[in-house]
Amino acid sequence: MAKDLEARGADFISLSDGGGNEEADHLVPNAARAEYLPDAGADFKKALKIPVIMASQHDPVKADADIGAGKFDISALGRQLFCDPEYPNKVAQGRANEIVRCRRDNPRTFRVLARIPAACILNPKLGREYVLDDYEIGPRKKGEPFFRKG
Repeated sequence: MAKDLEARGADFISLSDGGGNEEADHLVPNAARAEYLPDAGADFKKALKIPVIMASQHDPVKADADIGAGKFDISALGRQLFCDPEYPNKVAQGRANEIVRCRRDNPRTFRVLARIPAACILNPKLGREYVLDDYEIGPRKKGEPFFRKG
């Protein structure tokens, strides 16, 4: 299927082990299974010319090593960013040891499926940003984007 999508003009292939409801086994991601995803990614990399994006690789050192080994091209950070939105900044600043790693217990998915706000036991600010002073950006002018640079 990935080769067919590539032939039809896909810009990339994104591989994940969970987060969807198409297959019951993948609705609740399995941490052990995530360890083997890069090996599956390597098989896709061999068969494709377009980039392969790999989800569930929450260890930046391992993800970097796997990218260097040609197992995939880009590490997606979906649920990891819910857990620690400062992950990219911590990596860039050499503070990877301070990253709060996602446990992959998936409470956000269950809450969203139940149509209640997302929450994360490891990030008590998730879903409450709108009431926290930390995230206050001040009054906006009409037409101004919600997030400002700087």
